[in-house]
Amino acid sequence: MSLIKNSCPNNKQRNFLKMDCVFSIIIPTYNRAKELRRAITSVRSQSFQNWELIVVDNDSVDTTEDVVRSFNDERIRLIKTQNNGVI
Repeated sequence: MSLIKNSCPNNKQRNFLKMDCVFSIIIPTYNRAKELRRAITSVRSQSFQNWELIVVDNDSVDTTEDVVRSFNDERIRLIKTQNNGVI
């Protein structure tokens, strides 16, 4: 599984800083709401803004979902999965 996906069209010698490129960032998490807030804030503060962030929550019982939703950013998605030891 690739953690960062380059989805630039016509990938031949493209300048990755052009705005038609999108990068996918995946953060797996389990009961780390405080650290997750820091990680999401870090992603959002980057100078390159054409990204999507996918947070994969492994059945957390803390405030992980609230933290993700508090950012209210359409580029951030939350995927919840039951704790099955996969991530």
